[in-house]
Amino acid sequence: VELIFSVDTLCSAELVDVNGINDNSIVDSLRRKTVEVGHFHPARIEGKRVEGFYSMVLQYPTYYKSRVAANRIPRTYKRLTRDDLESYELGGRMDALIGGIVNGFSGNAHDYLKTGGGFKVDLTFAGKKGYGFGITMVMYGNNRKKDYPIDPTRVQDEAPVTLLFGAAINKTIASNSRSYLLLQLEPAYAMQSISARINNQDKEYVQFNGFSPGVTLNYILKLGRERFTDSYMPALFNHCLNVHAGVRPLFYDSSSGSGVMYEVGLSYRMVYHFFESYTLKD
Repeated sequence: VELIFSVDTLCSAELVDVNGINDNSIVDSLRRKTVEVGHFHPARIEGKRVEGFYSMVLQYPTYYKSRVAANRIPRTYKRLTRDDLESYELGGRMDALIGGIVNGFSGNAHDYLKTGGGFKVDLTFAGKKGYGFGITMVMYGNNRKKDYPIDPTRVQDEAPVTLLFGAAINKTIASNSRSYLLLQLEPAYAMQSISARINNQDKEYVQFNGFSPGVTLNYILKLGRERFTDSYMPALFNHCLNVHAGVRPLFYDSSSGSGVMYEVGLSYRMVYHFFESYTLKD
């Protein structure tokens, strides 16, 4: 900031201009304060005082904000809950499921395998209209009733493992505030291990491969209250109990392993229901 003064022969100063300040109220305040300033000592020529203009420059230090320091400042935020919402409209949904299964067979497979069990994992995404898609994986273990009619020199597994891996396509067909019904199609690659591979060079091990177009009906019950979360994006979070029944035709490259699988399961389902829009209470 530059202050320009006019000093007369009587040693009185007058502020005539200010550079670096555009606020008129500040400039007027500086002019009033100039009257209170004591006498100046003007220049002299041949011993006589002469009028002149004098400049005084004020330079202030520059301060910088440190991002690191700012990040270390503790902050406290109020976590929103569903009670803070005035109104809302729900959009898409993400479901993650894991649980146990009991399974059995009919057809040719029933002649060789006993009732058994396994586990199921799903990850699906659904749109606002209730149609969803994702992936599913199911693994079963069933004790043998008798050997399959294959190479008698191979030792067959006591409990052949069946693996299904494929797509999950679903639709919510009924719902209320606490529960809903979900119909899910599960076209999947099907594999059943009959005899173990002895080593990496073993080319004679037996494994059935094929396809299974399964379908499951899921009853989903919400446990406790829905919780509002905004960790990544605003959503309602639910813990749910999932009970399902399913039918899975098995089409293997061996007719002795083919048939129909029936199953019932009990699972934990985690649901994130994202907001289309919402309004907070005042």
